[in-house]
Amino acid sequence: MLTKKPVLFLAFSVFFAASLHAANVSFLVAATEESPAGRLAAVLENSLMDAFFSEGHIVSSAPGIRLAGSGEKTGIPEEARAQYEEAKNAGMEYFLLAVIGTDGSTVYLRLFATQSGSMAGEKILTGTSWNTPGGLESLRQAAAEMAGFIR
Repeated sequence: MLTKKPVLFLAFSVFFAASLHAANVSFLVAATEESPAGRLAAVLENSLMDAFFSEGHIVSSAPGIRLAGSGEKTGIPEEARAQYEEAKNAGMEYFLLAVIGTDGSTVYLRLFATQSGSMAGEKILTGTSWNTPGGLESLRQAAAEMAGFIR
């Protein structure tokens, strides 16, 4: 009877461990040349990393960059291509690009699967003052939704 308990424990452990998946996610916060990124970039990066980490994912981030244009264009901008390739070569499964739009009140969140290069999810946040409690909560909810694209 004593030998059955360790075998059962081992079987359940393997079953539950197989159902858990922690993805490797790299983040890049980019601001358009005209956007007043400032504090928003740091708050955005922290909100995203907290949400993904809370979901059990392994997270890292690249230094922020500036983009030409409005940030509305989907896909990986040329200015972010090097960070994307670095994340892919480092074994990251996902690359999340957060772009602060020209007006500073729009944020584009785009999650890419690095192996296929396809977009796994997108969320656009508009018209919010990010320095308010409601704005911060909107960022947290959006970050949690983006983490939900990884399953």
